[in-house]
Amino acid sequence: NFDFTNAGYQPLWYIYNSILKSICDSFTFFQIVHAIIINVGFFIFFRQNCNRKFLLATLYYILWSPYYNTEILRESYSILIFLFSYKYLLQKKYIKYYLLSLFAFLWHVSALFLFVVPILYNIFNKIDNKKAICLIFISSLSVFGGINYIFSQFQLSFLTQGSIDRLVSILDFGGININGILFKLFVLLPAFLLLYRFTRRKEGIKRNTILLYIFVDLIGITFIPIQRLINYFTFFYLILIVDTYAETVEKKYHHLYKISIAFILLIRMQYYFIELDQGVHRYDIYIPYHSVLNPKDEFDRNTYIINEFSK
Repeated sequence: NFDFTNAGYQPLWYIYNSILKSICDSFTFFQIVHAIIINVGFFIFFRQNCNRKFLLATLYYILWSPYYNTEILRESYSILIFLFSYKYLLQKKYIKYYLLSLFAFLWHVSALFLFVVPILYNIFNKIDNKKAICLIFISSLSVFGGINYIFSQFQLSFLTQGSIDRLVSILDFGGININGILFKLFVLLPAFLLLYRFTRRKEGIKRNTILLYIFVDLIGITFIPIQRLINYFTFFYLILIVDTYAETVEKKYHHLYKISIAFILLIRMQYYFIELDQGVHRYDIYIPYHSVLNPKDEFDRNTYIINEFSK
């Protein structure tokens, strides 16, 4: 009998793996099934929510598909569930939203954050931008100073012991240095511009969604493990960027629009081949890939991760 209480991952992940292994005990088969489920789900979401669905799908395929298809296998399912449950939050159908959030949590422990999202959304809906940004910065400082204490004082009885052990080990990791903070703030500049645009045009749903993205990203600056929660809002952010860019640039500067998209794709493709220290390239985080089915440490992969987190 499998002991779920001491397992390192959430129950549905083990059940899902067991089902696939009973069909074909091959990681190649597992990867194919995973890619079909995740990518079909993402593309359905793109079609339903983005005016430039093909542009978004192209950007996803080149920029983020390796990450969602090979790096965060378990979390990808929770993210996919959240994408389709978010509409229930906007419609205030909280029972459906929380049931789907519970389903997502059974895939990956990070989905625990989804239970807090409605609270944050409603708070942002009731305050202006200045108060919202102040609240986000105060929350970032509070997390930086007190999250280790919080987790050390409360018994997380709803998590498996393996999940608690993994969480405690993650808590030992701190934030990033001043250069990393400045870089993250620079990367967030488009989000602040979108926030201003949607506020001025009184598009409340888009405004609140951007505030949630900024909230997670800024807290992630002071406490890196939370940074991973940004994965849940990445596609919402990309949709807003793609649609806004198309509306403002494509209509007025059609040729510049095409050139800029091609330039972005070219730069991103080169990004994976940049050589880091000790002959390590960025693509080493994906190749060779090892899953929970055949765990193995790779020197180049570990070196890449250390270089990224030490910036």
